[in-house]
Amino acid sequence: MREKNQMENILDHITGASIFVMAQDSHEILYINDRLRKIRPFIQLGDICEKVWNCGCRNCPGCLIGDGESSTMTSYDMPFGKFVDMSATKIMWNDEIPACLVSISNHMIEELDQEKELGKQQMQIAVSQIYTMVISVNLTKNTYFMVENAGFVSHYAPISGTFDSLIEIGASTMHPDYKETFVKNFSRSSLLKLFGEGERSVYMEHLQRGDDGGYHWTDTHVIRIENPYSEDIMQIALTRNIDERKAMEEKIRNAVLQQVEVSKRFAISIRNMYDDIYEADLVRGDIYNFRYEDTGLAKVLMDKSYRELVEEIAEGQVCEDCREKYLENMSVYALQKHLLEEEKQVYFEYQRKKADGECHWYSNLIQLVSENQNDFRIMIFARDINAIRHKDEQKRQELQEALDEAKSANRVKADFISRMSHDIRTPINAIMGMSVIASASPEDFVKVRECLGKIGLSARFLLSMVNDILDMSRIESGKLVIVEKEFQFRSLVQEITSMIIMQVEEKKQELHISIGEDVAESYRGDAMHLKQILLNLLSNSIQFTREGGNISLTALQTEKNGAQAVLRIQVTDNGIGMSEEFQKVLFEPFEQENATEGRVFESSGLGLAITRNLVQLMGGTIQFESKIAEGTTFVVELPFKIPEKPDAEETESSDGEPQGFQGQRVLVVEDNDINLEIVQTILESWNLIVESAENGLVALEKFSASQPGWYHLVLMDIRMPVMDGLTATRKIRALNRADAVTVPIMALTANASQEDSRYAASIGMNEYLTKPVEMKLLYRKIKEFF
Repeated sequence: MREKNQMENILDHITGASIFVMAQDSHEILYINDRLRKIRPFIQLGDICEKVWNCGCRNCPGCLIGDGESSTMTSYDMPFGKFVDMSATKIMWNDEIPACLVSISNHMIEELDQEKELGKQQMQIAVSQIYTMVISVNLTKNTYFMVENAGFVSHYAPISGTFDSLIEIGASTMHPDYKETFVKNFSRSSLLKLFGEGERSVYMEHLQRGDDGGYHWTDTHVIRIENPYSEDIMQIALTRNIDERKAMEEKIRNAVLQQVEVSKRFAISIRNMYDDIYEADLVRGDIYNFRYEDTGLAKVLMDKSYRELVEEIAEGQVCEDCREKYLENMSVYALQKHLLEEEKQVYFEYQRKKADGECHWYSNLIQLVSENQNDFRIMIFARDINAIRHKDEQKRQELQEALDEAKSANRVKADFISRMSHDIRTPINAIMGMSVIASASPEDFVKVRECLGKIGLSARFLLSMVNDILDMSRIESGKLVIVEKEFQFRSLVQEITSMIIMQVEEKKQELHISIGEDVAESYRGDAMHLKQILLNLLSNSIQFTREGGNISLTALQTEKNGAQAVLRIQVTDNGIGMSEEFQKVLFEPFEQENATEGRVFESSGLGLAITRNLVQLMGGTIQFESKIAEGTTFVVELPFKIPEKPDAEETESSDGEPQGFQGQRVLVVEDNDINLEIVQTILESWNLIVESAENGLVALEKFSASQPGWYHLVLMDIRMPVMDGLTATRKIRALNRADAVTVPIMALTANASQEDSRYAASIGMNEYLTKPVEMKLLYRKIKEFF
């Protein structure tokens, strides 16, 4: 079943009229609505109009329209009834066929039997449903009378009188634009003249004032009738309201305009999409070019054959490298073969010269329209796809680069996992091995101390690897926060030195520390992350410098602007250096130089990536220079604030060795027995009384049951069964007792997230320490509360 066009869908929904469309030239019927099919069931699309109606074009407004845009007439003895109105309007069918849209109104009346008035009442009832007025006129005698029924009312004209007076009354109700024409058409003298010349009817549409005082569309139809009783010239005058018909015609006109607008938009879309559109008949050799015009696309027969056009384009426009393939693809033989034996369309791409001589990529899409013995019709759509090809090539390259990066990242991560497996097993092996050796030699205190030292070293290495991975995760997720706090720079460097000096001495290296005199005693900034940056750089230098090598750290204050200063910290070694190739990926996560000389343990490959990110987050810069076998220098510049007066409470410094407390009572909430034993042993060694709870609920119950002030401190784990530490803290703070608000609660947990730390503070925790905790730090924090 063929698909209906938009105009057919609109006409199908217009009721109250029989409608058909015929071609202007051939009178071939192009469309029939359902109402017409019921009257003429045998009618078919393609039939000739005059043969269907047997009218010889005498009673067809479409045949008589001439040069006008529309035509309306009255006809008799048609299949629609004795008396019908027919109107025709010129349209463009399917945007390419000049045609007439013919509308046929319902039948109006049966003929008036003037000799007998037996059917008067029946006629009145029939015509009153259609006409506002039905008037019998004797032009010869200049008289008229109105045919009446119960539903007929006229406020302007009497039931009977002279015809001249009736015309005057009618003219007085006419819209000014139609008054003169009305009088000219329907005056008694005009009608007598027309009927004398052989005319049988006069028709006019006009605006006339109705009983409601408003103007309405009305038609007046005067028809001459024969008088069997005399030679008087008689007529029937019919008047009716045609507002609905005018509205329907307006709909049709709007539909036609809408169709034209759609055609225009379609043509614009096609024009924007394709550079050239052709229709060709490969049998006859005819070729048509589609051009854009005001009404849409126009199909124009070209003055050359299909083969001539193809050869002309090939020679004049197709780039030389594609010319042979273009001619092969566009040959009649190739197209018929592909379109009949394979698919219903052919697509290929080629290069074609633009006006400036530059070659652009084009595509030709050829689709089969119809094929039989007499023709083989195809549509050809040519399109400039140079920008599309360029974008596709860019996307292909981007995808390839992304694929290569993904493969590289997967290789790096695979190497990282492999190294991590080795790195984790190495210190674990050392811990287990040293534990066995120490257990086997309990009386050899020197050996036990040596084993414990190596166990501690291995444990710290494991912790550093875990911290690196967690730091990198926080950096990549944007969750790492820079905290400003006052610190003493020289004390910070001293702490770092004490942490690495053992490794330096083990490798018989020389460590030189130089701090300029212009460096302030204290600064305000993120001391913890500064310490991490310097530890990473110094640890790298120790790791990649041979035994007996030299390592130096130099610090200078290079800029000062009021309360702002810039510290320039340089770490230099004469180690193995880095290759130029590795320097390109030095700060990428998981990357490591292949040479591993001088390493005690394999590193995670994250240290320098973390260092660079920390430097950037702190608003600084990091640069380096390195040569193979000569060494490496890193230069870090970081901005800090200079406090007006040192804050003794905030300034970080060493508190020395832990001293004893005064027997204060501490509630340790911990679900892991080993961790509980470690904490309890350490606290008791500091002269603290320890009570324990295996989860938050037990801790809450113990605190609730104790006397106020019984507990001086609560050390709270976070993740525990039954009730977690955060919930327990909230519930303790909510208890109705004075010490519930004042008792210090310190988190001692493996949750290292800064978000967790901030949330813990928001619900009432006084401090947040992460496991494994340094004993000196734990001591210092507890001391702050006692």
